[in-house]
Amino acid sequence: MPCAYAKGMAMPKTDSFVVETDVHFPTDYNLLWDSARKCIDIAGKLPVADWRKAKHWKHTLKGLMRTVGKISAMEMVSQATQRRGIWVIDRGGDRNVLFNRLLDKQAPQEFIIRLVRDRNLIHRRKKQLALALAHRC
Repeated sequence: MPCAYAKGMAMPKTDSFVVETDVHFPTDYNLLWDSARKCIDIAGKLPVADWRKAKHWKHTLKGLMRTVGKISAMEMVSQATQRRGIWVIDRGGDRNVLFNRLLDKQAPQEFIIRLVRDRNLIHRRKKQLALALAHRC
């Protein structure tokens, strides 16, 4: 079939422009987050009685995904530095999953983490609150 231009009709015009936006690299956990978030969005729109958990599930899932991202980044940096150095971690660093990663018997690492006040620590073979130990300093 001959094209419209060949028949003497005007050539269609197009226009485009570039918009700056943040694009995340499609890592496995980012793809998992995107798909889980969309599933929760769709489930939240279904006419199901007493469906109130979508916001809570999203919040919980986002926290878990941030933890996975931190562990992934920690592993990448650890490999690049051949596990030399001391980790200094601030917000959210006192989660058990990060502690387990840092205390791994196969590859233990030195670390400093800012703790929340109700975190228990072992000091002189006794379990004590971090806040109580801080007040003694």
